[in-house]
Parts: sequence; structure tokens; C-alpha cells
Amino acid sequence: MSINKDRMQLEIRLQVLEHMLAKAWSVILLSHPDPHQAAETLAANYKRSLSQETFGDDPALSDLAASEIEEAFAEFLQDVKAMLPPEGKV
Repeated sequence: MSINKDRMQLEIRLQVLEHMLAKAWSVILLSHPDPHQAAETLAANYKRSLSQETFGDDPALSDLAASEIEEAFAEFLQDVKAMLPPEGKV
């Protein structure tokens, strides 16, 4: 299997950006009295706003895009939560 160097570099850069953004959000959430609850509220608000958006003219592609975004956000939020102290330890 051949690895495309340019694609690999882009993937690595994207992972670094995702990690740094998750770290920034974890710091922001720590300013809240209950950071885990704040993360859940963030997720619920984002999911609600996402359900009101459409992506392009093709309904099937729009649903696919929304699903992919929702999955990516869930993974991102999981990374953010992993950077927070355990619940009740703030």
C-alpha cells in the first residue's frame, strides 16, 4: 500500500488542529462551575442548530453531510471531555 505524502501531511495537520481546538475548549469549559454539564449543553445546542441546516440541494447528500458533521462533533466532544478532570473533581 502506497502512502500519499501530501495527504498524510494534511491528515497530521488536521489532527494537530483538532487537538489544539479540543484543548482550547476544555480550558473554556473549565471556567464553568460544572464543565461536564456545560459540555453537554454545548453538544445539545450544536445538535439542535445542525438539525435546522441543509447542505446543498440534494436531500440525501445533505443528510449524509449532517450525519458526518454530527459524528465528527461527537468525537471532538469526546476528546474535549477527556481533557477535563473527572466529574465532581473540579
